Amino acid sequence: MAFRIPGQEPPPPINPEFQRLIERGNVTLAEYKELRGNTRDWEAIVPAIDDEALAHVVEHCAKNMSPAPRVTYDGAMQAVYIPEVIKRLRARAKGGAE
Repeated sequence: MAFRIPGQEPPPPINPEFQRLIERGNVTLAEYKELRGNTRDWEAIVPAIDDEALAHVVEHCAKNMSPAPRVTYDGAMQAVYIPEVIKRLRARAKGGAE
C-alpha cells in the first residue's frame, strides 16, 4: 500500500494503453514515440522499454538538463556516465558489444 496524505486524492490509474504495453514488455522506440501520457504513465513504462528506447529517453533527458561543472555529480553524469550509457545501450540494441 502506497503512502497517502489524509485528504489527498489517490493517484490516477495508469493509462490503459500504457498498461497494456507494460504488461507485454519490450516496448520499442517507435511505439514509445507514439504514446501520449502523464508523468505517472511515463515513469511506469520505463522498466518495459527496450534498450533503443531507453537510450533515446536518457539522451533526451540529458539534453534537457541544466549544464553542470564536471566536478559535481551532476556534471559527471552529463559529461561522462550518461554518454557512456547511451553508447552501450545503442550497441546492445543493435545486437553488438559496446
